[in-house]
Amino acid sequence: MIARLGVSEDAALAIRKQETGKPVNKGWILYLDKHGEFRIPVLLWLGWALLSRSWCLFVLAGVSRDKGPELLGLFYPYIDELHWQLAISFPILLLMWLAGSRHNLPAWCRDHWWLAKYLTMLVLLIDMSQIIAQMILAPLTVTLPLLSVLVLLLWFGLYLWRSQQVKWAFEFQPEAYGELENTTIKK
Repeated sequence: MIARLGVSEDAALAIRKQETGKPVNKGWILYLDKHGEFRIPVLLWLGWALLSRSWCLFVLAGVSRDKGPELLGLFYPYIDELHWQLAISFPILLLMWLAGSRHNLPAWCRDHWWLAKYLTMLVLLIDMSQIIAQMILAPLTVTLPLLSVLVLLLWFGLYLWRSQQVKWAFEFQPEAYGELENTTIKK
C-alpha cells in the first residue's frame, strides 16, 4: 500500500510521526502484502490445515481408489465421526479459500472479516471437545496421534488468542496505516 501511494517506508513513518507527534512502531510494515493488507501468518495457515485434516484425508482416500475405504476406516472407524469432522471443518475450508483473495472480496464480506477469527476459535473448541469426549468415553482407545492432535489444537488456540500478527490479519483495514492514504509529503 505504501509503495502504491508513491511514498517510501521511511517517508511514510516520518509523515506519521509528524502528524501524530508520537514515535511510530515500524514492525507492522513488514507484515503487509502487495495489496496493502496484512499477510495471513504461516502458522495460521498450518492451524487451519490441522482443523481441516479430515478433508485432507477424505481427498487422499478418494485419490487412492482401491485403498480409500481402508484408509478412512483406519482413521475413522465409525463413519459418523468422519461426517461430523467434515461438517465442522467446512467453514475452515471456506475461510482458507476466502483468505487467499481478501482484496477482491465484496465490501460486506471485508467489513465482517474480523468474525473469521471467532469462527476459527469456535471450530477449534468444537474439535477439541470432540477429542476430549472421545478420550473420556473410550479411554482405552487413546493413542499418541490423538494426544498429539489435542496438544497441537491447544497450542493453536493459544496462538489465535495471543498473537498480534493474527490480530492484524483479521483486521481488514488496520488503524496502523489507515491514515497514510490521505497524507502528502511535506518538504
